[in-house]
Amino acid sequence: MYCEYRRKKKRSRTGKIIKVFLVFLLLFLFYKAYSFRVLSLIVNYSSGSIYSNCFSCVNACVLSEIKSTDYSDLIYIGKDNGGNVSIISANSLKINELNKTLAVKTEELIKQSVEKGVKLPLGVFFGISFLSGVGEKINYKLLTAESVSCDFYTEFTSVGINQTRHAVYVNVISEVGIYLPLTYKVVKVESKVLIAENVIVGKVPETYLNGRIL
Repeated sequence: MYCEYRRKKKRSRTGKIIKVFLVFLLLFLFYKAYSFRVLSLIVNYSSGSIYSNCFSCVNACVLSEIKSTDYSDLIYIGKDNGGNVSIISANSLKINELNKTLAVKTEELIKQSVEKGVKLPLGVFFGISFLSGVGEKINYKLLTAESVSCDFYTEFTSVGINQTRHAVYVNVISEVGIYLPLTYKVVKVESKVLIAENVIVGKVPETYLNGRIL
C-alpha cells in the first residue's frame, strides 16, 4: 500500500511538472507570436517616418558639406593635343575626407532624429491588423541609429556627339534599429544624392565609360 501510494504521488508530481511546463511553453509561444505581429506592425508603420527622417538628414548633411565643393575639386580631366580625353582621375584624398565627414555628421543627425521617436497609433500594440490604425498617437522611442556608410561612385551618360555627362554621386546607407523586448529589427535606408556633375567635351575612352574611377 505504501509503495503504491508513493508511485501515485510521484506520477501526480510528474504530471504537475508537465502541466506547468506546457503552460509556460504555450505562454512563450504566444508571446513570441504576439511580439512578431507587434514588431511587424511597428516596422510597417514606422518605416515611412524612418525613411523620411533618414533622407532629410542625408540631404541636409550633403547640402551643408558640398556647398563649397566643385566638380574640379573631386575629378581631374586631362586632354591630349586633339582635345580628346586622355585621363580621368579622382582626388582620392578629398573624396575620402568628404566620405568620412558625411558618414560621421549624417550619423549624428540621424541619432538626434531617432531620439525623438516616431508617432504610432495605439492599435499597433495590440498586434491585430484591423486595429493597427486606430487609437491615439503614441511616441515610440525604442529606436537606435546603428550605422551609416557612404560610397562615392560615378556615372557617364552620352548627351551628344563627343559630349558626355559625368555625374558624381554618393550612396548613403543608414541603418536604424527598432527594439521590442527579446526581439529586434533593422530598417536599412539607401539614399542616392548627386554631388557634382560636368559635361565633358571630347571623346572619352571606353575604359572610363565602362568602368569606375571611384
